[in-house]
Amino acid sequence: MKNIKNISEKLKKELLSLRNSRNSIDGFTFNFLQNFYEHCILIHSIIKLKVEKVVFNVAYRQYLVFLVSCWETFFRDLFVYIYSEDQSSLKKLVDKLGVSQQTHEDLEITMPELLSKRFNFQNIYDLEEAYNFMWDGNFLKDICEMEKNIGIDGKITNFSLKSLFYDWHELLCQAFAIRHNVVHDANYRIDPDIAFIQKVEAIFLLIPQIASINVSIRYGFKITMLSNGEYNFPYIFSVNDILSDDWEIVP
Repeated sequence: MKNIKNISEKLKKELLSLRNSRNSIDGFTFNFLQNFYEHCILIHSIIKLKVEKVVFNVAYRQYLVFLVSCWETFFRDLFVYIYSEDQSSLKKLVDKLGVSQQTHEDLEITMPELLSKRFNFQNIYDLEEAYNFMWDGNFLKDICEMEKNIGIDGKITNFSLKSLFYDWHELLCQAFAIRHNVVHDANYRIDPDIAFIQKVEAIFLLIPQIASINVSIRYGFKITMLSNGEYNFPYIFSVNDILSDDWEIVP
């Protein structure tokens, strides 16, 4: 977690830029899905083209960088949304971090936007510190181990991420480590592991959506539903859904 001592003009511009690229609270999940789609469709198109090994190796590394970037953007934006809505939790977080309300009194940015820079959302421990405070528990562990009836792949099922990926925590840590090496060391190379990237791709798509469902239910945000004709269930988009071109959204 970062300790922000001075609110520089550079930081102010960065936060305002992030605000301008952030969609409304009602569309934050679809913003995530759109970001995910653009890169997911690219890597899968490259796979189909059977490009040269060196080209695929570069694409493989960059896809891992993208997955983490998409994750970071989602959880940073969600942090701002939640603490903008939940003033009680915001006050507790401000008190815990020892941040003065006067710190940003004359700035155009909000306190949740400012606090979002205190946390590194590419770091599991920072992410949990940011969310555990308003969650009254272990945020990631709770959403990854919960069982819930949801819609996925066009059907209703009792879903638990842990039942699909018992090693979800280790996979996240490994992906974050690889991303760090790729970004900060141009000499770094890694042999593509298709089984690994398929697992990582799935959990980086599923975990934010599970978090979105839980947060949306708690705070009354809009949510995508699937109906079985009698009841409506929260819907999670799988990689198959992301790559599909034969579905449409109806009111």
